[in-house]
Amino acid sequence: MAESDNPRWRERARNLKAVEGPTEVDIALDGTDYSIFTEAKLLSDISPGTRYDPERNQILRNIDCAIEQADGRLPWFWMFVKDRSSEWRYQQLIEEYRTKPESLARPLPHRDPATLARMARGIAVIAWRDLLPLLPDTPETADAREELRRRVGAAA
Repeated sequence: MAESDNPRWRERARNLKAVEGPTEVDIALDGTDYSIFTEAKLLSDISPGTRYDPERNQILRNIDCAIEQADGRLPWFWMFVKDRSSEWRYQQLIEEYRTKPESLARPLPHRDPATLARMARGIAVIAWRDLLPLLPDTPETADAREELRRRVGAAA
């Protein structure tokens, strides 16, 4: 923001108050040598930008936060999604980041390009219907499994 051509953004960069609120990670998996941030989408696409930075979409924000929180461990970014259709903005962006890691590094100049390139290659996009068989088949999970089946159009 401080180096933007937009005078409002440059002014905002001088304010020490955080630009964005706290990131709410849908699912975080932490191990001794890895940290995985997972964004779960069911019926919606990613947010395309933030108020002060239209290039900072929800994927960029999660990747930036994953690196920040990794604390020396390998950071990863995954998405759980309804489907992998190219109509979704998240799928378009992930394909772009995988094939052109510099498109991930450009809006995150404060991050190591090698780390970003590794993360771009390792982004996992997992369909909810592929996760359904992994859910325990218990009376306690029956309602959640049925609701998820209904929403993703999976067979019972």
